[in-house]
Amino acid sequence: MHAGLVTFPMILVAALTFRAPKARAERVIHVDSRANGVQDETSWQTAFADLQDALDDTREYGGCPCEIWIAKGTYRPDRGTGDQTTAFNVSNGVSILGGFEGWESCIDERDWVLHETILSGDLNGDDKEWESFIPDPCCEPFYECDNSLCMEKVIAVDEVSGRAWYRNCSQFTHTLCCDICRPESRCDNSKDVVRLSEIPDGATIDGFTVSGGEARDFVSLGAWGAGVYGYDAPATFRNCTFQNNAGMMGAAVHSDYGPMVFEDCLFVENEQIADGGPVLSNYVSEFTLTRCDFFPKQRRRSLVLGRGAN
Repeated sequence: MHAGLVTFPMILVAALTFRAPKARAERVIHVDSRANGVQDETSWQTAFADLQDALDDTREYGGCPCEIWIAKGTYRPDRGTGDQTTAFNVSNGVSILGGFEGWESCIDERDWVLHETILSGDLNGDDKEWESFIPDPCCEPFYECDNSLCMEKVIAVDEVSGRAWYRNCSQFTHTLCCDICRPESRCDNSKDVVRLSEIPDGATIDGFTVSGGEARDFVSLGAWGAGVYGYDAPATFRNCTFQNNAGMMGAAVHSDYGPMVFEDCLFVENEQIADGGPVLSNYVSEFTLTRCDFFPKQRRRSLVLGRGAN
């Protein structure tokens, strides 16, 4: 997909048995944000307009394995509510495929570059192409907890946090106070865009741009995996671009107890909010990266972190 990409070798954290998603799709569900007629998902003419409806269908009406074909456009997980805790929850055995124009009859006819399909956490559609830290001494990764100016700013936003300032000052500043350390347009973004949880047969995500996740809430464990968060969820990502996601750890992707495979993927301008750490992170998991590349260029050690890795 991407000419001249660098291949990263397998990175092992713990040996787990990978159970690949079933190859056969019993059903094909169509999604097109432009759809406005009868929506029964059986064809492009009757496609769902909202990806969440298709994902609900996979859980409630017939099960999987199945494929969701998604036409070009931008899809947000909140259904217009502004709920930052809502994500695209992909079910067991589901493959979601992007890059369709809306007429194709087989997956080989799609083009994910020409027909970009975006899963976006930018709920208000107001993010700039990329925004980094607001210049403020309180937002430095390692500042002294006796910085009274920073403490006063945090307390002005969240009075309760001042009670434990000297023990948790960095966490408070970076995770509780978006208006201090993050651009205003990022403060209303989704905590994570795609969520995978307890799916033993795994899932496949192919042909998407995943962007706009803002995982900064350490207190409610919403600080990892802004683009994708996985728990006990083996998954394969192909032909995907993870762009402009920001998190405390694993800004693009974080996985707990689930091996993940990345093929022909790009990681572009994903930002660690607190400590300049990795774009990808895992815990008791295994990541395999093939023909993937990272921009801006970083040292390999700073790209992927696995707790307990050799």
